Amino acid sequence: MKTRFRLSIVALCIAGVLAGCGSVTNGLAFQAPTGWTGTPAMFGRLQMWVKSGKDKGSTQIVMLVKADAKNTKSDFTLIPSQYGNGKDMKMLSHGNTKLCGTQPAEQFVGEGTDKDGKKSRIEMVSTVVGSDRYVAMYMRPAVMSADPMAESAIHSLCPEKQ
Repeated sequence: MKTRFRLSIVALCIAGVLAGCGSVTNGLAFQAPTGWTGTPAMFGRLQMWVKSGKDKGSTQIVMLVKADAKNTKSDFTLIPSQYGNGKDMKMLSHGNTKLCGTQPAEQFVGEGTDKDGKKSRIEMVSTVVGSDRYVAMYMRPAVMSADPMAESAIHSLCPEKQ
């Protein structure tokens, strides 16, 4: 009897842990860039897709983050630089936009120097769907043209149509 009880407790614990590992994209019409390598969702809150180029330093990343909208806010003007020592992040554009025609969102485009001393560009879009805030980011070397599939992906943060 004790063994059966212990197995039941272990099974419940495992189920509880795995419940937090669901897809970040559940309930969204989000479309990851085709052909990019995706990571598994981390705790149901973060997922990344990577496209590596032939040249060193040509890696591009799309990242999707999900958080509770009540406990997070989106003010891209206050985001600290993730580049170098944080002194050279420049905001190129910032403002409100609509995704999928009707979904209100905020977008930001910035440029700065990465840890290897190369210019990088980051594009971010943030919106609230239901009780969750989603932030989609696209990072690439600044000298590289934007990948249309990556830009389309970060602008597809819309509720899934039922």
